[in-house]
Amino acid sequence: MKIRNIVTVLGTCALLSACGGSDEPASEFSSDNPSALITEIAGAVANVGSSLTTTTGFRRASLTEDDCTEHADPASVSQSEGAYAGTLTYCKMTIDSGDPDSTQGRFAMIQKLSCAMNAAGIGFDGQDHSMEISSAGGCFTAEELEEMDGVTVKVTASQPASFNSHFDSGISIVIDSMGMSYKLGTKVTGETIEFASYEATEETGETGAFAGALDTSTGVLKVEARMHRIDCETSSRCGWNRHYRLFADMAVEADGSLGTIENMEFAYADIASPPGQNAYNGILVTAKGNMTDGIKARHWQATSDGAGAAVTAKTDYGTVSNWVEVPNTFCYTRTQDDASTCGSGDAGFTTNTYFTLYAASAGNVTSASDYFEGFDGLAFTSVSADKEAE
Repeated sequence: MKIRNIVTVLGTCALLSACGGSDEPASEFSSDNPSALITEIAGAVANVGSSLTTTTGFRRASLTEDDCTEHADPASVSQSEGAYAGTLTYCKMTIDSGDPDSTQGRFAMIQKLSCAMNAAGIGFDGQDHSMEISSAGGCFTAEELEEMDGVTVKVTASQPASFNSHFDSGISIVIDSMGMSYKLGTKVTGETIEFASYEATEETGETGAFAGALDTSTGVLKVEARMHRIDCETSSRCGWNRHYRLFADMAVEADGSLGTIENMEFAYADIASPPGQNAYNGILVTAKGNMTDGIKARHWQATSDGAGAAVTAKTDYGTVSNWVEVPNTFCYTRTQDDASTCGSGDAGFTTNTYFTLYAASAGNVTSASDYFEGFDGLAFTSVSADKEAE
Protein backbone atom coordinates (compact mmCIF):
# COMPACT_ATOMS: atom_id res chain seq x y z
CA MET A 1 0.00 0.00 0.00
CA LYS A 2 1.35 3.45 -0.86
CA ILE A 3 2.17 5.79 1.99
CA ARG A 4 -0.36 8.37 0.82
CA ASN A 5 -3.18 5.89 1.43
CA ILE A 6 -2.08 4.61 4.81
CA VAL A 7 -3.69 7.39 6.84
CA THR A 8 -6.96 6.84 4.97
CA VAL A 9 -7.13 3.24 6.15
CA LEU A 10 -5.69 3.51 9.62
CA GLY A 11 -6.47 7.00 10.87
CA THR A 12 -4.31 9.34 12.86
CA CYS A 13 -2.33 8.65 16.01
CA ALA A 14 -4.23 8.94 19.24
CA LEU A 15 -4.43 12.58 20.18
CA LEU A 16 -1.96 13.74 22.82
CA SER A 17 -0.09 10.43 22.85
CA ALA A 18 1.71 8.52 20.12
CA CYS A 19 2.33 11.48 17.83
CA GLY A 20 4.42 13.37 20.32
CA GLY A 21 1.52 15.13 22.02
CA SER A 22 2.01 16.81 25.34
CA ASP A 23 0.04 17.99 28.32
CA GLU A 24 2.58 20.74 28.95
CA PRO A 25 1.34 24.34 29.10
CA ALA A 26 1.80 26.27 25.85
CA SER A 27 4.64 28.33 27.33
CA GLU A 28 6.65 25.10 27.47
CA PHE A 29 5.97 24.15 23.86
CA SER A 30 8.78 24.61 21.40
CA SER A 31 8.79 25.02 17.64
CA ASP A 32 11.37 22.24 17.41
CA ASN A 33 8.78 19.73 18.61
CA PRO A 34 6.31 20.22 15.75
CA SER A 35 4.40 17.01 16.38
CA ALA A 36 3.36 18.26 19.81
CA LEU A 37 2.15 21.57 18.38
CA ILE A 38 0.08 19.91 15.67
CA THR A 39 -1.38 17.48 18.17
CA GLU A 40 -2.41 20.32 20.48
CA ILE A 41 -4.17 22.12 17.64
CA ALA A 42 -5.82 18.90 16.48
CA GLY A 43 -7.00 18.42 20.05
CA ALA A 44 -8.56 21.89 19.98
CA VAL A 45 -10.45 20.97 16.81
CA ALA A 46 -11.65 17.83 18.55
CA ASN A 47 -12.84 20.02 21.42
CA VAL A 48 -14.94 22.05 19.01
CA GLY A 49 -16.39 18.78 17.79
CA SER A 50 -17.14 17.60 21.31
CA SER A 51 -19.06 20.81 21.94
CA LEU A 52 -21.27 19.89 19.01
CA THR A 53 -21.97 16.33 20.13
CA THR A 54 -23.51 16.68 23.56
CA THR A 55 -27.21 17.16 24.23
CA THR A 56 -26.31 20.40 26.02
CA GLY A 57 -24.16 21.59 23.15
CA PHE A 58 -24.62 22.35 19.47
CA ARG A 59 -27.91 20.57 18.94
CA ARG A 60 -30.43 18.95 21.15
CA ALA A 61 -31.13 16.15 18.67
CA SER A 62 -28.23 13.86 19.47
CA LEU A 63 -25.78 13.18 16.63
CA THR A 64 -23.25 10.37 16.75
CA GLU A 65 -20.43 9.13 14.54
CA ASP A 66 -22.99 6.84 12.90
CA ASP A 67 -24.49 9.95 11.31
CA CYS A 68 -21.24 10.50 9.39
CA THR A 69 -19.46 8.55 6.68
CA GLU A 70 -15.84 7.46 6.90
CA HIS A 71 -15.06 10.57 4.84
CA ALA A 72 -16.60 12.89 7.47
CA ASP A 73 -19.68 13.62 5.32
CA PRO A 74 -23.31 13.25 6.43
CA ALA A 75 -24.51 9.67 6.23
CA SER A 76 -28.01 10.10 7.58
CA VAL A 77 -29.25 13.04 5.50
CA SER A 78 -29.04 13.91 1.81
CA GLN A 79 -27.88 17.17 0.26
CA SER A 80 -31.49 18.08 -0.45
CA GLU A 81 -32.46 18.07 3.25
CA GLY A 82 -32.34 21.09 5.53
CA ALA A 83 -30.43 19.20 8.21
CA TYR A 84 -27.51 18.61 5.84
CA ALA A 85 -25.66 21.82 6.73
CA GLY A 86 -25.69 21.27 10.48
CA THR A 87 -24.84 17.58 10.13
CA LEU A 88 -21.89 18.29 7.83
CA THR A 89 -20.58 20.91 10.26
CA TYR A 90 -20.77 18.32 13.03
CA CYS A 91 -19.05 15.65 10.94
CA LYS A 92 -16.20 17.87 9.74
CA MET A 93 -15.42 18.97 13.29
CA THR A 94 -15.80 15.60 14.97
CA ILE A 95 -14.78 12.69 12.76
CA ASP A 96 -11.09 11.82 12.55
CA SER A 97 -10.96 9.78 9.35
CA GLY A 98 -7.18 10.02 9.12
CA ASP A 99 -7.28 11.58 5.65
CA PRO A 100 -7.96 15.07 4.22
CA ASP A 101 -11.72 14.52 4.25
CA SER A 102 -11.82 15.27 7.97
CA THR A 103 -10.38 18.32 9.68
CA GLN A 104 -8.22 16.39 12.13
CA GLY A 105 -7.18 13.95 9.40
CA ARG A 106 -5.72 16.80 7.37
CA PHE A 107 -2.90 17.02 9.90
CA ALA A 108 -2.26 13.28 10.10
CA MET A 109 0.63 12.49 7.80
CA ILE A 110 2.78 15.54 8.48
CA GLN A 111 2.17 15.01 12.20
CA LYS A 112 3.41 11.45 12.02
CA LEU A 113 6.39 12.26 9.83
CA SER A 114 7.53 15.07 12.13
CA CYS A 115 7.10 12.73 15.09
CA ALA A 116 9.30 10.18 13.30
CA MET A 117 11.94 12.84 12.68
CA ASN A 118 12.08 13.63 16.38
CA ALA A 119 12.20 9.92 17.24
CA ALA A 120 15.12 9.47 14.85
CA GLY A 121 17.03 12.25 16.59
CA ILE A 122 17.29 14.43 13.49
CA GLY A 123 18.14 17.98 14.50
CA PHE A 124 17.52 21.35 12.88
CA ASP A 125 20.99 21.58 11.36
CA GLY A 126 20.01 22.41 7.79
CA GLN A 127 21.59 19.18 6.50
CA ASP A 128 19.96 16.39 4.48
CA HIS A 129 19.23 13.25 6.47
CA SER A 130 17.93 9.86 5.37
CA MET A 131 15.26 8.27 7.55
CA GLU A 132 13.67 4.86 7.18
CA ILE A 133 10.02 4.97 8.18
CA SER A 134 9.92 1.41 9.50
CA SER A 135 12.39 2.36 12.24
CA ALA A 136 10.23 5.19 13.61
CA GLY A 137 8.83 3.73 16.82
CA GLY A 138 5.87 5.29 18.61
CA CYS A 139 4.72 7.46 15.70
CA PHE A 140 3.00 4.88 13.50
CA THR A 141 1.03 1.77 14.35
CA ALA A 142 2.59 -1.65 13.88
CA GLU A 143 0.42 -2.22 10.82
CA GLU A 144 1.48 1.10 9.32
CA LEU A 145 5.13 0.31 9.93
CA GLU A 146 4.69 -3.03 8.21
CA GLU A 147 3.04 -1.38 5.21
CA MET A 148 5.87 1.16 5.00
CA ASP A 149 8.71 -1.31 5.41
CA GLY A 150 11.61 -0.17 3.26
CA VAL A 151 10.24 3.34 2.61
CA THR A 152 13.01 5.91 3.04
CA VAL A 153 12.52 9.66 3.20
CA LYS A 154 14.90 12.59 2.98
CA VAL A 155 14.53 15.07 5.82
CA THR A 156 16.00 18.56 6.05
CA ALA A 157 15.24 20.62 9.15
CA SER A 158 16.30 24.22 9.71
CA GLN A 159 15.94 27.09 12.17
CA PRO A 160 14.53 29.46 11.09
CA ALA A 161 12.68 27.68 8.30
CA SER A 162 14.68 27.89 5.08
CA PHE A 163 11.52 28.19 2.97
CA ASN A 164 9.70 30.91 4.94
CA SER A 165 11.23 33.21 7.56
CA HIS A 166 7.90 33.53 9.39
CA PHE A 167 8.52 30.16 11.01
CA ASP A 168 10.93 29.54 13.87
CA SER A 169 11.48 25.98 12.64
CA GLY A 170 10.99 24.26 9.31
CA ILE A 171 11.05 20.72 7.97
CA SER A 172 11.23 19.56 4.35
CA ILE A 173 10.48 15.90 3.64
CA VAL A 174 10.86 14.20 0.26
CA ILE A 175 9.81 10.65 -0.60
CA ASP A 176 11.54 10.15 -3.94
CA SER A 177 10.21 6.65 -4.51
CA MET A 178 6.66 8.01 -4.53
CA GLY A 179 7.22 11.47 -5.95
CA MET A 180 5.81 13.06 -2.80
CA SER A 181 7.02 16.03 -0.79
CA TYR A 182 6.00 17.81 2.40
CA LYS A 183 6.97 21.04 4.11
CA LEU A 184 6.11 22.04 7.66
CA GLY A 185 6.73 25.29 9.50
CA THR A 186 6.10 25.88 13.22
CA LYS A 187 6.16 28.91 15.49
CA VAL A 188 5.56 29.64 19.17
CA THR A 189 4.84 33.20 20.27
CA GLY A 190 3.98 33.56 23.94
CA GLU A 191 0.89 31.43 24.50
CA THR A 192 0.14 31.05 20.78
CA ILE A 193 1.26 27.98 18.86
CA GLU A 194 0.95 27.69 15.09
CA PHE A 195 1.92 25.60 12.10
CA ALA A 196 1.47 25.54 8.36
CA SER A 197 2.21 22.68 5.98
CA TYR A 198 2.27 21.96 2.27
CA GLU A 199 2.12 18.68 0.39
CA ALA A 200 2.47 17.79 -3.27
CA THR A 201 2.47 14.66 -5.41
CA GLU A 202 4.54 15.17 -8.54
CA GLU A 203 2.94 12.54 -10.77
CA THR A 204 -0.71 13.50 -10.29
CA GLY A 205 -0.43 17.20 -9.44
CA GLU A 206 -2.18 16.88 -6.07
CA THR A 207 -1.42 19.83 -3.79
CA GLY A 208 -2.65 21.02 -0.42
CA ALA A 209 -1.85 23.64 2.18
CA PHE A 210 -2.95 23.43 5.80
CA ALA A 211 -2.55 25.82 8.73
CA GLY A 212 -3.62 26.06 12.35
CA ALA A 213 -3.12 28.40 15.29
CA LEU A 214 -4.24 28.22 18.90
CA ASP A 215 -3.96 30.83 21.64
CA THR A 216 -4.07 28.62 24.72
CA SER A 217 -4.61 31.60 27.02
CA THR A 218 -7.77 32.82 25.28
CA GLY A 219 -9.09 29.69 23.58
CA VAL A 220 -9.05 31.23 20.10
CA LEU A 221 -8.56 28.61 17.38
CA LYS A 222 -8.00 29.26 13.67
CA VAL A 223 -7.72 26.59 10.99
CA GLU A 224 -7.50 26.68 7.22
CA ALA A 225 -7.16 23.88 4.66
CA ARG A 226 -6.82 24.33 0.91
CA MET A 227 -6.74 21.33 -1.41
CA HIS A 228 -6.29 21.95 -5.15
CA ARG A 229 -7.02 18.81 -7.14
CA ILE A 230 -9.74 19.69 -9.63
CA ASP A 231 -7.36 19.44 -12.59
CA CYS A 232 -5.82 16.22 -11.30
CA GLU A 233 -7.17 13.27 -13.27
CA THR A 234 -6.33 10.27 -11.08
CA SER A 235 -9.62 8.48 -10.44
CA SER A 236 -11.20 8.84 -6.96
CA ARG A 237 -8.24 10.67 -5.43
CA CYS A 238 -8.47 13.71 -7.69
CA GLY A 239 -10.90 15.90 -9.57
CA TRP A 240 -11.90 18.17 -6.67
CA ASN A 241 -11.08 21.30 -4.72
CA ARG A 242 -11.87 21.59 -1.02
CA HIS A 243 -11.50 24.68 1.08
CA TYR A 244 -12.13 24.89 4.83
CA ARG A 245 -11.81 27.80 7.23
CA LEU A 246 -12.69 27.84 10.93
CA PHE A 247 -12.60 30.50 13.62
CA ALA A 248 -13.63 29.35 17.09
CA ASP A 249 -13.50 31.09 20.45
CA MET A 250 -13.68 28.58 23.29
CA ALA A 251 -13.90 29.05 27.02
CA VAL A 252 -10.71 28.34 28.95
CA GLU A 253 -11.30 26.47 32.19
CA ALA A 254 -9.47 27.14 35.46
CA ASP A 255 -7.14 24.19 34.83
CA GLY A 256 -6.23 25.56 31.40
CA SER A 257 -8.31 23.05 29.42
CA LEU A 258 -10.64 24.20 26.66
CA GLY A 259 -14.34 24.40 27.35
CA THR A 260 -17.42 24.93 25.19
CA ILE A 261 -17.72 27.20 22.16
CA GLU A 262 -18.43 30.87 22.84
CA ASN A 263 -18.39 31.79 19.17
CA MET A 264 -17.67 30.03 15.91
CA GLU A 265 -17.58 30.78 12.20
CA PHE A 266 -17.05 28.07 9.60
CA ALA A 267 -17.09 27.76 5.82
CA TYR A 268 -16.52 24.66 3.69
CA ALA A 269 -16.57 24.41 -0.12
CA ASP A 270 -16.24 21.21 -2.15
CA ILE A 271 -16.41 21.14 -5.95
CA ALA A 272 -15.86 18.10 -8.15
CA SER A 273 -15.23 17.51 -11.84
CA PRO A 274 -14.57 14.65 -14.28
CA PRO A 275 -12.36 12.87 -15.23
CA GLY A 276 -11.04 12.63 -11.67
CA GLN A 277 -14.64 12.27 -10.45
CA ASN A 278 -17.60 10.58 -12.14
CA ALA A 279 -19.75 13.71 -12.14
CA TYR A 280 -19.88 17.41 -11.35
CA ASN A 281 -21.02 18.41 -7.88
CA GLY A 282 -20.55 21.52 -5.78
CA ILE A 283 -21.54 22.45 -2.23
CA LEU A 284 -20.93 25.34 0.13
CA VAL A 285 -21.74 25.00 3.83
CA THR A 286 -21.38 27.73 6.42
CA ALA A 287 -22.08 27.86 10.15
CA LYS A 288 -22.01 30.92 12.38
CA GLY A 289 -23.09 31.81 15.90
CA ASN A 290 -22.62 31.23 19.60
CA MET A 291 -23.98 28.98 22.28
CA THR A 292 -26.32 31.62 23.71
CA ASP A 293 -28.13 32.89 20.63
CA GLY A 294 -27.55 29.75 18.63
CA ILE A 295 -25.60 28.60 15.59
CA LYS A 296 -27.06 28.95 12.11
CA ALA A 297 -25.85 26.49 9.47
CA ARG A 298 -26.61 27.10 5.78
CA HIS A 299 -26.06 25.13 2.58
CA TRP A 300 -25.83 25.98 -1.12
CA GLN A 301 -25.63 23.67 -4.14
CA ALA A 302 -24.08 24.49 -7.50
CA THR A 303 -26.28 24.42 -10.60
CA SER A 304 -25.77 25.37 -14.23
CA ASP A 305 -28.67 27.82 -14.45
CA GLY A 306 -29.53 29.00 -10.93
CA ALA A 307 -32.70 26.92 -11.04
CA GLY A 308 -31.51 23.45 -10.14
CA ALA A 309 -30.15 22.14 -13.44
CA ALA A 310 -27.09 19.92 -13.07
CA VAL A 311 -23.63 21.38 -13.44
CA THR A 312 -22.19 20.53 -16.85
CA ALA A 313 -18.80 22.27 -16.77
CA LYS A 314 -16.29 23.62 -14.26
CA THR A 315 -17.08 27.15 -15.42
CA ASP A 316 -20.55 26.82 -13.89
CA TYR A 317 -18.92 27.01 -10.47
CA GLY A 318 -17.71 30.55 -11.18
CA THR A 319 -21.13 32.26 -11.31
CA VAL A 320 -22.61 33.44 -8.01
CA SER A 321 -26.20 33.10 -9.23
CA ASN A 322 -25.61 29.43 -10.08
CA TRP A 323 -25.37 28.64 -6.38
CA VAL A 324 -28.81 27.90 -4.94
CA GLU A 325 -29.53 27.65 -1.22
CA VAL A 326 -31.27 24.66 0.30
CA PRO A 327 -33.33 26.53 2.93
CA ASN A 328 -33.69 25.32 6.49
CA THR A 329 -35.21 26.63 9.71
CA PHE A 330 -32.68 25.07 12.05
CA CYS A 331 -31.15 27.27 14.74
CA TYR A 332 -29.03 25.22 17.10
CA THR A 333 -28.92 26.30 20.74
CA ARG A 334 -28.20 24.37 23.92
CA THR A 335 -31.84 23.35 24.18
CA GLN A 336 -33.36 23.68 20.71
CA ASP A 337 -32.81 22.83 17.07
CA ASP A 338 -35.27 25.44 15.82
CA ALA A 339 -34.81 28.50 18.01
CA SER A 340 -35.56 31.95 16.58
CA THR A 341 -32.48 33.72 17.95
CA CYS A 342 -29.75 32.72 15.47
CA GLY A 343 -29.91 35.52 12.97
CA SER A 344 -29.20 34.87 9.31
CA GLY A 345 -25.75 33.31 9.62
CA ASP A 346 -23.32 33.68 6.71
CA ALA A 347 -24.70 34.95 3.41
CA GLY A 348 -22.53 32.64 1.32
CA PHE A 349 -21.25 33.83 -2.06
CA THR A 350 -22.38 37.36 -2.91
CA THR A 351 -19.57 38.87 -5.01
CA ASN A 352 -17.49 35.91 -6.23
CA THR A 353 -17.08 32.17 -5.75
CA TYR A 354 -13.30 32.14 -5.35
CA PHE A 355 -13.61 30.44 -1.97
CA THR A 356 -14.06 27.25 -4.04
CA LEU A 357 -10.42 27.81 -5.15
CA TYR A 358 -11.60 27.85 -8.76
CA ALA A 359 -11.78 30.82 -11.16
CA ALA A 360 -12.14 30.72 -14.92
CA SER A 361 -9.64 33.57 -15.23
CA ALA A 362 -6.07 32.98 -14.09
CA GLY A 363 -4.73 35.03 -11.22
CA ASN A 364 -7.95 35.28 -9.21
CA VAL A 365 -7.17 32.40 -6.86
CA THR A 366 -4.03 31.76 -4.81
CA SER A 367 -2.44 28.38 -5.45
CA ALA A 368 -1.66 26.13 -2.51
CA SER A 369 2.07 26.58 -3.08
CA ASP A 370 1.84 30.38 -3.23
CA TYR A 371 -0.37 30.40 -0.13
CA PHE A 372 2.22 28.40 1.78
CA GLU A 373 5.27 30.27 0.51
CA GLY A 374 3.72 33.61 1.44
CA PHE A 375 2.22 32.42 4.74
CA ASP A 376 2.51 35.04 7.47
CA GLY A 377 0.13 33.70 10.09
CA LEU A 378 -3.66 33.31 10.33
CA ALA A 379 -4.83 36.85 10.99
CA PHE A 380 -8.56 36.46 10.34
CA THR A 381 -11.07 36.98 13.17
CA SER A 382 -14.15 36.11 11.12
CA VAL A 383 -14.95 33.85 8.18
CA SER A 384 -16.50 35.01 4.90
CA ALA A 385 -17.25 32.84 1.88
CA ASP A 386 -16.59 35.92 -0.27
CA LYS A 387 -12.91 35.91 0.72
CA GLU A 388 -10.66 33.39 -1.02
CA ALA A 389 -7.70 34.49 1.09
CA GLU A 390 -7.61 36.35 4.43
